[in-house]
Amino acid sequence: MTRIIKLMLLFTVAAAGFLMPCPGQVAVGSLQEQICVVLITGIGCPACAEVEPALLIELTAEIPQLVVLEYEIYKSAKSNQSVARQYFDAYLPAGAPRTIPLLILDKEKHFRGSWGVKKGIEAIREIPANKCPLPDGNVLALEQVDLHNLPGVLKIFTKGRVIISNPSADDEFAANPRNSCIRELIRAACVDCIIGYIEHEPAEPEVVYISGGELSFQRAAKIGQWKLQWN
Repeated sequence: MTRIIKLMLLFTVAAAGFLMPCPGQVAVGSLQEQICVVLITGIGCPACAEVEPALLIELTAEIPQLVVLEYEIYKSAKSNQSVARQYFDAYLPAGAPRTIPLLILDKEKHFRGSWGVKKGIEAIREIPANKCPLPDGNVLALEQVDLHNLPGVLKIFTKGRVIISNPSADDEFAANPRNSCIRELIRAACVDCIIGYIEHEPAEPEVVYISGGELSFQRAAKIGQWKLQWN
């Protein structure tokens, strides 16, 4: 319980650093300058619990350009196991153990297990940008990624906020406008600065579970098939 409380406080403090009175400059870098990585993980995985808070909370607070695309494969097995298999096939060498946590930067830079992901965290600190690794093996700049049609149940962690996909939700809007909205919410330094310009519905915030803890949020909004939560 103490660990969970500490994680909640840390995440709130991380978010507070970006929720300032709206400055003239809203975005944190261009979409080409984002550091986009993928994490395959599982709630209940002890090795995942060793590294998830450091990556999803601490590092995203330390590096505003960092965007972590997270696929959880235990609680969301029905939606995400097949996505994980695609990533294993596309990025791991033949015969390599298919273990989690798995942190992917590209086909040459991927890190398995708690020890490997800790090395991956240090590698992230050394790079100015990284394209998004996709399940089919392609790597694209964030502005080129069709977020609307990414498979599975995806959580996007960045700057003390989380954006969660719900593929089963109805979305009467076309993919391109919705993609544009989500991209802006990813790179904005201040959610409150832009949320009023994006068509959305107020929503109730929910606890977001990660390996090694849980995260609480004060605010939430529904944008098509996506749910944004922030403090």
